[in-house]
Amino acid sequence: MPWEAWSKTLADTRGYIRGTVRSRRAGTSFDFAVVEAATREVVGCAGLNFVMKDRVHSRASIGYWIRSDRTGRGYATEATVLLLVFAFGSLGLERVEIRVAPRNARSLRIPEKLGVRYEGTARASERVRGRFLDHRVYALTAGDFRRLWPRWKRWLSHGASSRG
Repeated sequence: MPWEAWSKTLADTRGYIRGTVRSRRAGTSFDFAVVEAATREVVGCAGLNFVMKDRVHSRASIGYWIRSDRTGRGYATEATVLLLVFAFGSLGLERVEIRVAPRNARSLRIPEKLGVRYEGTARASERVRGRFLDHRVYALTAGDFRRLWPRWKRWLSHGASSRG
């Protein structure tokens, strides 16, 4: 993945972890390891980022990545649902976005499969390898979450154990 190029050494990884701990303490970002149940191996990362909760704002953005040899097994979808439970339940947010590069077909399927509403394209939204990329923006409100949660809950209870 293009954005992981900054992490090439153990020191880089330690710096990343220190940053995630600081962000969690500040309440602005919550990153989690995605662990394969059968092997207990870390297969990716998922997080709730850009968390804003004050008198005016109540929102965050979800990001995820899964190792290329573990994609297509539902890990990112399951992590996304669990992050939405955390965002709307524990944090009491009103809105969560999922932003996806238009050419990332696998990542695009996640919000679409979950029934998250496509709102439009944010142009020049993220710099990757010196170039700004557009993002397709999907968003969910607390009301959408309450409506979709029963379906996701059934999916989690039936599918999670079959993914490893």
